[in-house]
Amino acid sequence: MNIMNTALLQSILIAFTLMTACSAKNMDENADSTGGGTEQPQPEPEPVPEADWTVLTKENHPRIFLDDTEFADMKEAVETGQNQYLTKLHEEVMSLADKAGMASSTLTFTLDVSNKRILTVSKNAFVRIFTCAYAYRYTGEEKYLEHAIKDLNDVCSFESWNARKHFLDVGEMAAGVALGYDWLYHELPESTRSLCEKAIQEFAFYPAQNRIWNLNFYTANSNWNQVCNGGLVAAALAIYETCPEQARDIIDKALESNPKVMEALYSPDGNYPEGPGYWGYGTNYEALMLGALETTVGTDFGISRTEGFDRTGMYRLFCNTATDRLFCYGDNMEKAVPEYSMWYLAWKFDDPSLLYKELEFLEKGGYGQGNNEGRFLPMLMAFASRIDMQDIEKPTRKYWCGHGEIPVMMIRTDWTSGESDKYVGFKGGYAQSSHSHMDAGEFYYESEGVRWSMDYQRQSYQSVENAISALGGSFWTMTDGSFRWMVFRMNNRQHSTLTINDEDHLTAGKGTIVEEYSEGSELGAKMDLTPVFESEAESVIRTVKLVDEKDLKITDEIKARDTKDAVVRWTMVTEGEPVVSSNGITLTKNGKTMYLSTIATGTTIRYRQWSSDPSDYNSPLSAYDESNAGTYIVGFEATVSKGKNAIFRVTLSPDK
Repeated sequence: MNIMNTALLQSILIAFTLMTACSAKNMDENADSTGGGTEQPQPEPEPVPEADWTVLTKENHPRIFLDDTEFADMKEAVETGQNQYLTKLHEEVMSLADKAGMASSTLTFTLDVSNKRILTVSKNAFVRIFTCAYAYRYTGEEKYLEHAIKDLNDVCSFESWNARKHFLDVGEMAAGVALGYDWLYHELPESTRSLCEKAIQEFAFYPAQNRIWNLNFYTANSNWNQVCNGGLVAAALAIYETCPEQARDIIDKALESNPKVMEALYSPDGNYPEGPGYWGYGTNYEALMLGALETTVGTDFGISRTEGFDRTGMYRLFCNTATDRLFCYGDNMEKAVPEYSMWYLAWKFDDPSLLYKELEFLEKGGYGQGNNEGRFLPMLMAFASRIDMQDIEKPTRKYWCGHGEIPVMMIRTDWTSGESDKYVGFKGGYAQSSHSHMDAGEFYYESEGVRWSMDYQRQSYQSVENAISALGGSFWTMTDGSFRWMVFRMNNRQHSTLTINDEDHLTAGKGTIVEEYSEGSELGAKMDLTPVFESEAESVIRTVKLVDEKDLKITDEIKARDTKDAVVRWTMVTEGEPVVSSNGITLTKNGKTMYLSTIATGTTIRYRQWSSDPSDYNSPLSAYDESNAGTYIVGFEATVSKGKNAIFRVTLSPDK
């Protein structure tokens, strides 16, 4: 690819950002549901600043995130206690540097058990190099510099960075090497600098420019685009003066592909299709790339103006549940964790309130999590030093809803994480979307500190990838009938949603939010699930509402096809121990009780409990499925006769 004319490229990006900034917000008429505040005429956006490439010189290192003057100002703020949270963050970075950063093991090219990835090696390299670079800049202690030099020499002497098998490994490794190279530039031996430059060009730039990859991350509407571009751009900015033509080409490729992916991932409202965990992964690298561009050449080319990106922080905040877990739909984990890109978003959009949960995590200690997940911590020092964090109070909003590829609605009643705090999640979308499960229509509910309706977190990919491969399939094939849907936790029968005629959800069928209830005594949303069940029912509409912050009501309106009955299986995954009777289901947990009752119109129901033990099912993957001890699957069955309609009104209430 020939290098784009920079002026032309910026003109294209300016046009793109003006278009997205002025486009309709696709919001509910009550604007508090998605962004807060009544829709007002917006002023014309300021022009996108032009890039200053002349700053990328040999003499001008360090230059990414914090130059020497900015680092000195940040250090003074830490040492004088001007900002208690900045000081706390610094302590976390130093703790991580002394633990994970100074690890004594030698970094080696080692594939994981799937024989596919060196991703863990790349992440370990990133955290070791970056935290030691920070620690050396801050303390001047030679031990940190020596350790970083050794790690740089080791990873840059690998046979490759595994581009052909798994390009994510390249993105992570390139980021770590780039930041260490830039931050320690003047202290690195010439041999180490040359080795870093050679490795970046041969192991990262050349594969990207010559399509040596397992997946085209430039066209992937997923975190792959963000991670791979983020690492490559950081590397291009770090060694720019040594290979300006090649580095500019890498940057131009990112500027060409990333805006389209950003629109797919964050527009119109900020909810991320791959869910909260992958939001963290992708958005961390988006923050890395955009922050690196802005702090070096003076512009992120308007990419941060993508519609919905300024609201994505609130989406992620609402994914934290009342029991301090995550609404873990799709391939996500349930543990609530720090989200480092929140610091970038709070700085970029001048919204410190996004840091409410981050400051809570920070106060508890262990913000760096003691492993490679804290590899972005030194980057946060750049953003945190520029944010006023005084008087950040808990959120007051109770309702959030986002449309787009994977629509979600979430409710959080008082943000105390106490027994009075209730949480509701409601998800649409489709199974073919990246990292999705057959969970369209699922609802998640916490009350009184109990997960009455929950979602299983994903199990390790590696535990099932090889098993599916041995059966002749691929874990990552997401079409109808693929082996992926035999994994217990990925199938619709093991989610709090509907199954009709004992069939899998149609993987291309999408659940769409068609109505919102964003104020008053009833909060919730209505979802059209018809495309998910198109082969088995004429129409399927599900409504989820929290009424008076006391009862959760789920209403399903189902019309059977004229040609066949619709046998409905209504399921709810729960931590509550069930007692099933002919009149309903009683759930108990930690001395708390929840009653599930149903009013059915047009049919009769039979309450049931299904096994949550994968070994009880005839599946070729059951031996590889993880245990689900302490969970239960309950609900009911009913038949809607050909051409007939039925309505199921389910109530979850602490009152019998």
